Amino acid sequence: MVKAKEELKQAYNKDFYKWLQETRETIKSGKLENLDTEGILEVIEDMSRTLERKLESFIMRLMVHIYKWENFPEKRSKSWRFSIISSQKEIKSLLEKNPSLKGKVEDLIQEAWDKATDWIVAETNLEYEDLPEKCPYTFDYIISFFPDKEDLAKWPYNT
Repeated sequence: MVKAKEELKQAYNKDFYKWLQETRETIKSGKLENLDTEGILEVIEDMSRTLERKLESFIMRLMVHIYKWENFPEKRSKSWRFSIISSQKEIKSLLEKNPSLKGKVEDLIQEAWDKATDWIVAETNLEYEDLPEKCPYTFDYIISFFPDKEDLAKWPYNT
């Protein structure tokens, strides 16, 4: 049953899943005048921000492990190597599926670096003052960085 516009608006705040289902049915029925356009706009904006945060998160993880790879060679691990390669794949996939996100990359680099420094400080003997404030990496550098398996530290579990 197609709901009236006001009913849909109320459902948005009370039961988001129900609102999605009813909005779908309203669109299918062709009764577009009943759509909660404000709610739809909010969902679209949230989805855009979610994609940006996802990209930023992968960039952050990638930078953390590249930084540690470059600055702590004696501790290089398979998990760091895996994180670098898998993050690059995730970023490439996300940008292939959403090419317009490429325009956000430069804006996200510094934000990702600011968050990456928290992670680096938490996992190393470094302090914030030891790390560059400005991101030391370009997007081209991090997306093409390749950690050779021959460069893994010679820990017992890496052999």
